[in-house]
Order: sequence, then structure tokens, then C-alpha cells
Amino acid sequence: MPEMTAKTLSWATFGLLLSGSIPFVSNPEFVAATQPGASGTPPNPVPLPSCGECNISPTLEYQKPYAIDLNALCSAPTAYRIATRLASKIICTNGSFWVCEDTSSLTCGAFLARPSCPQDTCKR
Repeated sequence: MPEMTAKTLSWATFGLLLSGSIPFVSNPEFVAATQPGASGTPPNPVPLPSCGECNISPTLEYQKPYAIDLNALCSAPTAYRIATRLASKIICTNGSFWVCEDTSSLTCGAFLARPSCPQDTCKR
């Protein structure tokens, strides 16, 4: 019977944690920041053509460091946590599209603006 109590408490804790994250996800500011174009890249003013066949040549990858998050473990003037934006360009017959990912590190540095994700030239 003690095992059942531990499992029940474990699932109850998981449920509380999950339900506690719902306000975070439903926060309109958070949702707006995760939408395409929120990274500072304006949307294309004209409709994009369909990409057609993709991966017709190797994906091109670019890494660019930036630092915008204050880190309590870092001291001034390098009080920001260094992160890297990995931008991958997928080549297609009718253009290309970009996939951007951010990774963080435990190193410190001076403020560096976050690079925007390049604009797509075809519709995914």
C-alpha cells in the first residue's frame, strides 16, 4: 500500500506542476513572442511561392553568438549569459526557408543583440 501512496503523490505533484504552467502558456505576451516574425524579422510583404522539392543540396548552417539574458553568476561588465543562434538554410527548387534554434551556455560575456532569423524565400 505505501507504493500506491507514493505513486499517487508523484502523479498529483506532476499534475500540479502541469496545471501551474498553463498560465505561462496562455500568457498573451509569451504567445506573441513565440509567433513567426517575433524575432524582429518583418514578414515578407508579398506571398511566397511554394518551396517545391527541398533538401536538393546540403543544408547550410550559420552560428552567431549573442548575449541578452542577465545571469546572476556573471559579474559586470560581462553580466550576460552567452547564447548561440543556429540558423539552418534549407535549399529548395523554388527558393529556401530557414530554421532557427537558440542554445544557451554557461559562459559570460558583454551584451550582444540577438540576431534575427533570415527571411524565407519560399512557403513551407
